[in-house]
Amino acid sequence: CVLLLMAGADPSLATATGDTAVDFAPRAGTAATKILLRALSSSGSRLEPSVIDDAIEEVTVDLQPLAKRLLMQAGLCPKNYYKVVRSLGVPVHASPSVDSQTIDYEMDGEVLELGEYCPHDPSFRRVLYGRHGPLTGWVRVKDENGDWVVPGRPDQ
Repeated sequence: CVLLLMAGADPSLATATGDTAVDFAPRAGTAATKILLRALSSSGSRLEPSVIDDAIEEVTVDLQPLAKRLLMQAGLCPKNYYKVVRSLGVPVHASPSVDSQTIDYEMDGEVLELGEYCPHDPSFRRVLYGRHGPLTGWVRVKDENGDWVVPGRPDQ
């Protein structure tokens, strides 16, 4: 199922009775895998966000980036996801300081998974996941001119 989704298969296709491939996959793996497949199908909009978040945490660590990317592409936003709204984009720093080394750059419209705030400077949050996958760094979330990132999904 995952390979078909990665190849661009439409997870919303259903039979005349509304059943999707997920409904016919009793051996789809763990309960978390079934939830994630259901989230990617046409019935995914009926799932509570917390159920999807819990399922992401339960799949193996090597599948989490793929699950997050597919969910974002489907318009489902896991917890702690923020959209870059600064037209110039945002630099990702090695430490929570504008003077620290820039290790990546996220463009306007990109979606990041953010962790905790910096205890010494609340204008910075840890970056856990960026457009290139898992990422360890810090991003400034706002300055005196306004927000740089806001809670959101790619389609918002």
